[in-house]
Amino acid sequence: MHVVIAGGGVAGSSLALHLASGGAKVELYDRMKSYGKACGDALTIRPGIERLVEETGSYRGEVSRYTVKVEGREVAHVDLGRRNWVIIDKRRLVDGLRSMAEAEGAKIHYRPWRGEKGEVTVDARGPYAWHLKGSVMVYRIIARTRWDRDHALLDFRVASKGFYWIFPADPEGRTVNIGGGFEEHPKLGEVKASVFRYARQILDSFEVLDERGAPVTVKGPILLHDGEAYRVGEAAGLVISTAGEGNRPALMSAEALAGAILSRWPNGVLGEYKRRISGLIAEVKASRMLLSFVESRPREGARVMASLPPDFWRDYFQSRVTISRLALLGLKSPRLLGVLPRVLLASRS
Repeated sequence: MHVVIAGGGVAGSSLALHLASGGAKVELYDRMKSYGKACGDALTIRPGIERLVEETGSYRGEVSRYTVKVEGREVAHVDLGRRNWVIIDKRRLVDGLRSMAEAEGAKIHYRPWRGEKGEVTVDARGPYAWHLKGSVMVYRIIARTRWDRDHALLDFRVASKGFYWIFPADPEGRTVNIGGGFEEHPKLGEVKASVFRYARQILDSFEVLDERGAPVTVKGPILLHDGEAYRVGEAAGLVISTAGEGNRPALMSAEALAGAILSRWPNGVLGEYKRRISGLIAEVKASRMLLSFVESRPREGARVMASLPPDFWRDYFQSRVTISRLALLGLKSPRLLGVLPRVLLASRS
């Protein structure tokens, strides 16, 4: 089977590896010979994901403790007692996946995709598959400073429709990744200035080692096939909107689509692909619902976020938030149960 993949980021490169390993003839198109997109340096652990991190040598650290703030005020602290996020060198991850795919026989063309087709064609161009519609500009700094090596901070700014983050960028906590993204700041320069202000507020001192920005799709519709090509990762709208998490969905959807293509199930590739990522789709939909509610009612949304029970945040950081999980948590928290109908209504608007 001849498969053409447009885009060689996390989704496209891992898809090429899975397909080539399974015996498919794979051609991958990407403009950049070495990957360089900013952001997305944390991965929620899953067995297959952990293996790819090890095989590409992209491990940079891990996180097991989290602090949550809403509008600068601490509202929760979660200690999972074990590593839950792995911090990665994303360039090394993607470049490693490409090298592994080539070793399995995949052919990589380092030039823009110009509409080439295969027996199966896949769009893995991330936000560029949407022409940047529904995207938010994010900016991140890698800085030398003091930070706990297993601790992450998320500071949700509901009024600005976004959040700041800080987490370690190395195993010793000598460097950090600090950044943010906000719908209210569509221009990269505005986001950069905001991130630097926040860094000066939170860190006693720091030395910038690297900085860059990039768009992240947080509101693209879930679209697994566009009539001409299958889609994976961010190009399929598979991003956890409330966290901006795209790497894990990219890797999960790539593995699922490769399995569906190679297995030739009776219900067709699309049906099998959808079945294999049904849990991920449920998680993405729940994140969209929560985001719609918070954005449509910012004052109430901020109050609700500030009063969410600890179990919600444990699920959030372990990527287990779905509507059914929210309903179960609502039984323990009358405030959350009372707001669920409005969350569902907001998602329809």
